[in-house]
Amino acid sequence: MENNESQQQPNPSPAPYNHVNNNNENFQLNHKSLGYLVDAAKWAKLISLISLCLIGVYCLLIIAFFIGFIPAVDNPFSSIIGIFPMFFFVGLMLICAIPMWWLYQFSIKINYAVEYNNDLEIENAFQFLRNHYKFIGIASIVIIAAYSVSFFIGFMMLLPS
Repeated sequence: MENNESQQQPNPSPAPYNHVNNNNENFQLNHKSLGYLVDAAKWAKLISLISLCLIGVYCLLIIAFFIGFIPAVDNPFSSIIGIFPMFFFVGLMLICAIPMWWLYQFSIKINYAVEYNNDLEIENAFQFLRNHYKFIGIASIVIIAAYSVSFFIGFMMLLPS
């Protein structure tokens, strides 16, 4: 009778990403990889800070435009309606600020994690990076869908009746 252990073969398929591989619990990055990670965090911080500043400026410009536009309108009812686009555009800018804030948090937490060799902070940093890219991916799908629908509607309008 043969030994059952010799008959078992390892699973050739790779483990899924959400599966914890017990063989790599002490996964570590070498100094060169950590340097690349810190360098990427510096660029992420720069991009996020510039984006957050621009979003703030855009919000102020939108508010200034609509507040400056409201007194020029003679009808008080139309000035109330004119405030809704202001809230819409400011809200849109605040929604755009969310992934930039996550990118900023990633950069801060990566620098802290590498400096103090903190596994919990590096996990939190990658969670912020995951949230950032998940948001960007969903936004890209929404934008592509909106463009597809608008091209389809435009094409249908060009067809003769």
